[in-house]
Amino acid sequence: MWSGRRGRHTSWARAQELLGSGHAVVLWKPGCFYCERLMLQIGKDARVTWVNVWRDDAAQTRVRALNGGDELTPTVLIGEEALRNPSARELRNRLGSAEPGRAERPAQS
Repeated sequence: MWSGRRGRHTSWARAQELLGSGHAVVLWKPGCFYCERLMLQIGKDARVTWVNVWRDDAAQTRVRALNGGDELTPTVLIGEEALRNPSARELRNRLGSAEPGRAERPAQS
């Protein structure tokens, strides 16, 4: 079974630049079952950036600030909105489409 323990990581400084309505930043940590499940389900969606809070002190500070001092992961940021332990479906819905790479077909007349 694949494990995300050494999974994806972008620095918090870089990830903050990507925050917006069409992009998600996932604050995650190794060993978190829910984080690893979300990684597997989301795949390599370019609209999602992963920040390992155990590798980045600023990200760890941010996740704790968002969750009353707790290191609750995954915490997903989309613009100013924070989602706690969202499903892959919920995350894709918030990003505005079902899955990347699946172009919407124009209505036929």
